[in-house]
Amino acid sequence: MIRLVSLTITIALLLSLIGCNNKPTIQDISPDLSNGTSREAPSSAGLTVALAGGTSRLYAVSLNAGVWRSDGPEHAWVQLAQSPPRAYSIAIDPTNAQHLAVGEREDDKRDVAARRSGVWESFDSGDTWSYILDPRTLGCSAQAVPAVVFNAEATLFAATSCGVARRASGNPKFEIATDTSGLGPINAITVSQNGVWARTANRLLIADEIGMRWEIKVIPPQFTFMSQGEVFSLAASDRFAYLSCCTVPEPPCGGSNKLLIYNLGLDNWTIQPTLPDAAGKPALGCDGTGLGGSKFVRGFMFSGGTSTPVFRLFVSSAQEIYEAVGFDANGAATGWSMPLGASCGGCTNQDAVHSDFWDFLLDPRSGHMWVANDGGVYERKTLHPGFAWVMRNEGLHTHHIHTLTLMGHNMPAPSMAYPTSDNQGWYTNLLSSPSAWRATDNLGDANWSLGDAANPHQAVLALRRDVATVAQDTAPFLVPITVSYDRTFDGPGTFQFIQTTIQEEVPDNTLDAILLTTLPLQYMNENKVLEGVQGDLGGTANAGRMVLLRKHNFQSAPDINLSKGTGWSIDADPPAGATRFWVTGGHDNTLYYVFAVQGGQSKLFKQNGWENGKTKWQELNVQGRITDPQPYPASRIVASVWKGPVFVNPYRREELYVLTENGVQVSEDEGASFQQDVALTQLVTGMGAYPLTPGFTGGVGTGVRIANRSDRNQMGALADMAFLRDDPSIVIAASPFTGLFFKSAGNWKDLSSFVPRPMTPISSVAIDTTTIYFATEGRGVFRLIGYRNAP
Repeated sequence: MIRLVSLTITIALLLSLIGCNNKPTIQDISPDLSNGTSREAPSSAGLTVALAGGTSRLYAVSLNAGVWRSDGPEHAWVQLAQSPPRAYSIAIDPTNAQHLAVGEREDDKRDVAARRSGVWESFDSGDTWSYILDPRTLGCSAQAVPAVVFNAEATLFAATSCGVARRASGNPKFEIATDTSGLGPINAITVSQNGVWARTANRLLIADEIGMRWEIKVIPPQFTFMSQGEVFSLAASDRFAYLSCCTVPEPPCGGSNKLLIYNLGLDNWTIQPTLPDAAGKPALGCDGTGLGGSKFVRGFMFSGGTSTPVFRLFVSSAQEIYEAVGFDANGAATGWSMPLGASCGGCTNQDAVHSDFWDFLLDPRSGHMWVANDGGVYERKTLHPGFAWVMRNEGLHTHHIHTLTLMGHNMPAPSMAYPTSDNQGWYTNLLSSPSAWRATDNLGDANWSLGDAANPHQAVLALRRDVATVAQDTAPFLVPITVSYDRTFDGPGTFQFIQTTIQEEVPDNTLDAILLTTLPLQYMNENKVLEGVQGDLGGTANAGRMVLLRKHNFQSAPDINLSKGTGWSIDADPPAGATRFWVTGGHDNTLYYVFAVQGGQSKLFKQNGWENGKTKWQELNVQGRITDPQPYPASRIVASVWKGPVFVNPYRREELYVLTENGVQVSEDEGASFQQDVALTQLVTGMGAYPLTPGFTGGVGTGVRIANRSDRNQMGALADMAFLRDDPSIVIAASPFTGLFFKSAGNWKDLSSFVPRPMTPISSVAIDTTTIYFATEGRGVFRLIGYRNAP
């Protein structure tokens, strides 16, 4: 069952629609899957990097959305509003279950001195937090903390770029353990019953249980750490250390997994002997990081309710979890079991669990297991065979969303579509219905979506232009299509639907499409061979010609393989070097703006009539007026972003915004002149605290395994803008750094106080008369009802 909104949400929406002057109301409208659901993908939760806790209380760390808590298996997850916004690693004090420590990734602020990442602490199960360590105060050059751990006496250890930071229980100050400095960044720390262990890329560090004196062991150079996560992998018993290691070619794998073992008693290094299964496949499986996820090892002292705990070792190949079933005198496993095998193309498909693992947790008494992956959290309640892995994702709304498409402008319950990393594309044709969300099954890491806000019937969701889906409000609801095979162009700036203006009649089931492409236009025949479509668009006469194609009724035959190009015609010839375009003016008075790179310079052009059967283009002076003498100064447009960097009002052709290296430029006269929108520039940068360039990937990855999910879909400091069809003077803007903003009567208003905390980067926005909709990179999708009533 998918749970979405309550009766309270519906009532609040209706009150806002009838004009009640209520204060703005924020509502999480993300899809939700109940705990206990057996389903590998797509999941309603996104990438989760770390786990802590046990059966009575569980904690999860997500990318860019802080720490989440679930108070038992029947309880939904709750985002801890005061938790560290860049949380990455987590540990629980074994002497006080309410005492937590969290390490963060690097801060995103431009000024290094103003950054505020490091270690945070809570004594009330995460309700409130204190900032307890800036690693730079200890002489570190960076703030990222990829690991935190408590020993049995509540001494806290943190992995820093300049050594192992240590704070004894009752002591407010950290210190760098002397023997650990100067070795390079510490990547991992773990504790055993009688010792503390840490590692760098090429050193193993060993201390007694209080972590005061350390012994340094050089990892032999023949053992290399290549695959994602290997350099952060570490588990240890009192006599042996275990490290993921040495992905090497080994049939039938492209690269098999190895386990490196350090024997403390003999002071030597060995590779775990290969123990093939009955099929001859290496028992530690193939290297699964090519599909995603991370390789790691985890060790636990398991009591199972007895007085004598035993050491249990688990190894992740990124798609499977293996457990050692016994050990020989040298610490090597004498056999392996596989308690978890993910489902995906190329996976073992043993269990209905989302692929790409990031952490694993075993409850030391009950034996319950949890895995953190690209689909949130899954659990297995006992060790006994027959107990299936199921979702533990209720309330864990952590999708990484790249675009947001609203259809059915101003309907009481509009339709919506969005793509998300790792978890397909999602669509609903009735936002107020608990079971309305549907997910695609052909898009994987979906990237973009688009529609006409005035048309409630269809939208398009896409991985790329040759792998897409039409989302529609009648069965079968989600229909796979191929838009185009042109790999030269892709993304939301190269395929758009013309927006229906308020002056135009709302189209009945119509989408008016524009496609930037290079001819010939092709389709795939029944033999899976590409052929040129009939006529000038598919022949050799126009081969290599760049064009803007138009199809007035795209929805009638959206799949190029079925339509064979029928309905497409040349609408314009873009300027040389064009890479993306924007269209405004509605269906009957269309106007194009085009971004192009010419002579190594980024330029913006406006359509300016026709000449000799070709489109005329006028270069715009983004840093001044078109009447200024040419050549114009460099536009300084931030070209590295995936969406934008130009935002054209589709209902008011005179208005456009451009993200540049020296501020957000705005024109109110179709690009005849530009000036800096000082207020918006200050808002999206936090008064200059955050950079305008380059593109923002969703988090700084220095010192941690992974920090973002938008590395291929980089956001700008101005991530997205939306314009109100009913009143084109109303504008919404979003920044991944600072939040949500609303412009009315020429003035900007900051709505960021209504965005849930810790604030996750906002990636996309949409708007109707009563409601703002916004999507995030890691915290799902929301609506803000009654935004006009914001103080």
